[in-house]
Amino acid sequence: MRNILLILGVVLMLSPAQLSSAKISNENGISIEGKSRILTKPDIAHCFLKIDGFGKTFEESDSKSQEKVKELKTILKAVLGATPEISIFKTTNHPRSKSYEDMYQDSLIMGVAKAMKGEEVKESGKEEEKPMEMETSNHIFFSFENFTKEKILELRSKLVEKEIAFDEQNPFSFSMEYLDPNQSGIVFGLKNYEVHLESLARKAFERAQKNAATIAKATGKKLGKLIGITGCGGGLEGTVNFAGEELVGKELGPLSADPEMLSVKFSKTFEFQIK
Repeated sequence: MRNILLILGVVLMLSPAQLSSAKISNENGISIEGKSRILTKPDIAHCFLKIDGFGKTFEESDSKSQEKVKELKTILKAVLGATPEISIFKTTNHPRSKSYEDMYQDSLIMGVAKAMKGEEVKESGKEEEKPMEMETSNHIFFSFENFTKEKILELRSKLVEKEIAFDEQNPFSFSMEYLDPNQSGIVFGLKNYEVHLESLARKAFERAQKNAATIAKATGKKLGKLIGITGCGGGLEGTVNFAGEELVGKELGPLSADPEMLSVKFSKTFEFQIK
C-alpha cells in the first residue's frame, strides 16, 4: 500500500502532458502511453466523387450521370496527362427532393410574381406540384500519383465548372478531419505506409520506457520488463479519419487533406514491471 501511495505522489507531480499518459496499473506495474510521429510528403491522391444525374425517369438520370463519368475521364486526361483506373463503388436512384430553402424561395418568387399581376396568391402547399425529377448518383473512386497542389486545385475547378462534382457551396478544403465516402472529397496518403510502422512503434516504446523509468526511479523502484501492450488498433494514423475502406476494398493507411504534408502518428500504451 505504501508503494502505491508513493508512486501516486510522484505521478501527481508530473507535468500535465506526462500525467495524461501515465497511470498505475497495480502494485507491481505501471502503464504509460508512448507516442511517435513523423511529417512526410504524401505521394498518392485518393479521390471520392459523387456524380449526380437528373431526369424525368431513372433511365434518363442514369444516362446523364454516365455522361458525366465519361466527361470526368476527359478532364483527368487533360489535367493529369493520364486517366487513372476508375471504379464505381455504389450507385443510388431516388426521386430528387428540394431542400427547404429551395421550396421557400420558389414559393416566395411565385407569390411575388402573382401579386404583381394581380392574381390570387394561394396558401403555401396549395400550388400544383411539378412532376418529380429523378436522381442517379454514381459514387466514384480512383487514385493517382505525380500530383501537385496546383493540379489538385485545377482538377477541382474543372469539376465544378462542368458540374460534375463539388460546387461553390461545397468548397475544397485542405484542413478537413473526416472524409465521407458519400460526398466528393480528395485526400492524400502514402503508397507504402507500412515501412514507417516499425520505426514509429520502436520510438513510441522507447519514449514510454524512458518516462516509466523516470517514475520508477523517483519512487525508489527499478523498471522491469515489458509485460503488456494495449491500445485501439495497431496501425498508423493520419489527420483525416475515413471509415469507408470496405467500400473500395483496400486499406488507404494514414491520410491527410493537405497534398503537401502528411502527419503520420502511432500510439500505444505500454505496461512495465516495477520491482
